[in-house]
Amino acid sequence: MDDALVDAFMHEFENGNKVNGTFTSTAYDHITAEISALFGEKIDRVKIKNRWKTLKKNFTEYYDIFKGGMSGFSMNPTTQLWDAEPEVWDALIASKPKAAYWRNVPLPNYEKMVTLYGPNRADGDESGTLKETRKQSSSVIDEDFVETIQDIDGHVAQNEVNLEGFDAPHFDFTVPETQSSDPSPIASGSKKKKLKVAKNKESNNEMIEMKESMNMVAEALREGNEIMRERQKYDLPPISGQETWNLIEGCGCEAASVPEIYCAVMKDVNKLRMILQCPLEARKAVIMQLVFGSSD
Repeated sequence: MDDALVDAFMHEFENGNKVNGTFTSTAYDHITAEISALFGEKIDRVKIKNRWKTLKKNFTEYYDIFKGGMSGFSMNPTTQLWDAEPEVWDALIASKPKAAYWRNVPLPNYEKMVTLYGPNRADGDESGTLKETRKQSSSVIDEDFVETIQDIDGHVAQNEVNLEGFDAPHFDFTVPETQSSDPSPIASGSKKKKLKVAKNKESNNEMIEMKESMNMVAEALREGNEIMRERQKYDLPPISGQETWNLIEGCGCEAASVPEIYCAVMKDVNKLRMILQCPLEARKAVIMQLVFGSSD
């Protein structure tokens, strides 16, 4: 299933459904439908996202260790494992202990995952200019949060969701005090430049993580709304059929009209609720308006 899942994400990536580093809700709809059709069973979006989270976590760890290839290492196309002399492996494991696990464990679909996420990984090599880093941070701040926050505000304004008790991620917005590791009173120009680049990269990574968390919150709200709408389809009437019949007769409706009124309100739970919630003296008029379009 993992191979098919990676291929499905690749399809959405190629179709432009990954925006600002995040797959859109439409992409997840397409992927869920594709996987369900492929395996002949109903697979919901939650399962897709959970499995993808695991695959992405494994890739992130793997990529951060090997970074697409290092001196002394070569990918074995048959075993899909990195080949290197024992002493080279020992040196890597000494600096990155997690590499020991991946020494004998391949990562399927590695090249495809590099296409999907590799360029977005922080490589620590200061390969981007300060101008590019600032531009990327600005893009995250100005654009990426707009749709997510508007989606959440819209859902709350429409009373579609309740945020009470929602386990939202915690962010610490306290600005840490920075200390220079240079013992001299004034750091050199080169060190200052490197410090600026490092700070901007750290800030940019934090903003990207925050954006991803906000997307997760919005996605959870949308999924909650979908579940609520599905449940409403199967809601039972607030009162029994016999009680509904008695209510209609008690409102003074003509006996010949009672069966038609009964069928109409039992088919539409919202109409029955509206009748129950209106004042007693207005029930007959409300029933006639809802069923026949007239209060007479």
